[in-house]
Amino acid sequence: MARRKKDREVSIVHFSFFDLLFGAFGAFVFLMIVQVISTLNLIDADIQEMIDNLVQEKQGLTAALSEAAAELKKMDALEKAKAALTRERKELIGKNQQMASENRELRNAVLELQTETEESRVQMDLLRSEADLLASLEDRPLKIATNSFPEIIAGQDIAIALAATGGLPPYTWESSRDLPPGLILDGAEGILFGTVEKPGEHRFTLTVTDANGRIAEKSGIAFPVIPRQIEEKPKVSIWFFILAVISSLLLAYILWGKYKAHKFIQKMKNEGYDLKFIRER
Repeated sequence: MARRKKDREVSIVHFSFFDLLFGAFGAFVFLMIVQVISTLNLIDADIQEMIDNLVQEKQGLTAALSEAAAELKKMDALEKAKAALTRERKELIGKNQQMASENRELRNAVLELQTETEESRVQMDLLRSEADLLASLEDRPLKIATNSFPEIIAGQDIAIALAATGGLPPYTWESSRDLPPGLILDGAEGILFGTVEKPGEHRFTLTVTDANGRIAEKSGIAFPVIPRQIEEKPKVSIWFFILAVISSLLLAYILWGKYKAHKFIQKMKNEGYDLKFIRER
């Protein structure tokens, strides 16, 4: 019995030491496990915080992207509105230019109309003045105003206009058959023209008729023609002409010789020669 008790005591002591060792190891392992678990929990907390931050950043980015998309839509709308305004501005500019061109054309048309109106008024005034003048002339008696003719040189080409007063133009002129030979009357223009070769004082009758058929006549109008004066030119002898040419050539030769001698003497003096002139006897 005593031995068994001793063995039990030894076993108790042995068990107690082993238990202590195992317990210490287990406590160490337990502490390690607790530390690992704590570390994992911290890591999980950091990861969760990072994930939360990422989620918040994602939400912020999503909101920013949404705002950017909205801003882009607004910018697109503004660009479209700007393009529309630009098109409308170009159309308005084109319309303004067209209206300006139409206004210029209208202004030019108005100016042309005013000019035409002014010209028409001036023409009306002229026509009225001419009508008044014609009326005053028509009231005046028809009369031939040509009373005489200037002296004409025989063989000279002439053109003399006839004149009449009163009545109603245009006038028509006629003459008697005793016109000088070579003289022609243009009845519509009232012009005497031609060439009279026969000298003398010719007389004939002129008749004028106005637009109303009234007639005026003047007879015995003097038409003086004087003979042509022939001037005789003095005749120069051919020998006189030849002598004058020879004399001119001789005089030119003498003058040229004197000029050359004078130049030679002047040259010799410039070179230092002492010239003495000896008169031959």
